[in-house]
Amino acid sequence: MNCDKQQNYHDCGMYAIAFATSLVFGQDPCQLSYESGMREYFLQCIDADALAPFPAEIVHRREELSSHRTALVCTCRSADDGSAALQCQLCSSKFHAACLNLKTRTAVRRFTTCHNCK
Repeated sequence: MNCDKQQNYHDCGMYAIAFATSLVFGQDPCQLSYESGMREYFLQCIDADALAPFPAEIVHRREELSSHRTALVCTCRSADDGSAALQCQLCSSKFHAACLNLKTRTAVRRFTTCHNCK
């Protein structure tokens, strides 16, 4: 990941807070270069009882950040691996038959709604 990095050994917490704050406000921390004085700015936010994005300059890095979403399925919360899954007719959530403890083909065929929608 091509992001702004701390320049010393004691600012890792400030960078973590600045990155998280940027994400909360819909910013991509990899496209920002945070200004010095992060600790002082954070203390001002605490005193004001209001968090705002850390002062930063927008930078265009050579390497673009690519992302993809992985759909979570089932009560086991595993990623959708393309294997067969049963879908709830009400909420469209997907479940593995084994995770629902459906052991027979008849039970699988009868599945229509998940435990949350019943």
